[in-house]
Amino acid sequence: MRHPLAESILGASLILMPLKAGAQDVVWSVGVNTQDIVDFEPGHDWMWGPEIGFSHQQIFSHRLEFQTQYLTSRLEAAYRNILREDWFVFSPIWHFRRDRLFNPTLQADFGYNRYDTEFDWARSLDNSTWFYGAKAGLRLNFFESRYNLHFAFGYQQALSESNVVYALPFSFGISHLFL
Repeated sequence: MRHPLAESILGASLILMPLKAGAQDVVWSVGVNTQDIVDFEPGHDWMWGPEIGFSHQQIFSHRLEFQTQYLTSRLEAAYRNILREDWFVFSPIWHFRRDRLFNPTLQADFGYNRYDTEFDWARSLDNSTWFYGAKAGLRLNFFESRYNLHFAFGYQQALSESNVVYALPFSFGISHLFL
């Protein structure tokens, strides 16, 4: 059985392996990210989860960061009667001013999402899809860019028969960089 997400991660790691690593060449980041969709309805779409990022000096001088995220609504589902969603996201992010206090960013989102069909009305629905999107954002860097708060908003669309459009998804998070 083929797993496209696993093949994509393996392929990306094989591409990045030949890069030589010096003391300041590799930057890893870890953090917590949240995502919601502006839909004027309470609940059922607030997701949060961990994020891991990677950038290298030889890839556009750390301006391009590769980030993966796992976002889930299971925390909210613990106390509300909502769908349990899981999103697996890969995002190349372009940093315009990586070492400055105000760092505008552009990012592309590619990923896979699924939800549990534990409700009777949801059993007939296709419960998984691939999606893509784009976001513009701003990062506030603190303590010599070791910590940052980030905010982004944009557009996401599902690649299924329904072609669901997630209008105005926005995300907010905090990260720590390991220089």
